Amino acid sequence: PLQKGSIGLVTEGKNLGAYGRITSITAGSNARPRMAKIEAKDRVFETPAHHVMPVGIDNLLLSLEA
Repeated sequence: PLQKGSIGLVTEGKNLGAYGRITSITAGSNARPRMAKIEAKDRVFETPAHHVMPVGIDNLLLSLEA
């Protein structure tokens, strides 16, 4: 499940393909979707939670090589 501390892969939007540890999930409202804050290797960013797919808890469960 999508939760704080798990590893998430961004599947849509300008951060497509980025992955990292989910550090927080902020509740949404009528005007703003629920947001996930992700700490990647080189940056920290927020993206809508519905754009994030959980891919692991302690380490990746998928290979992300091209």
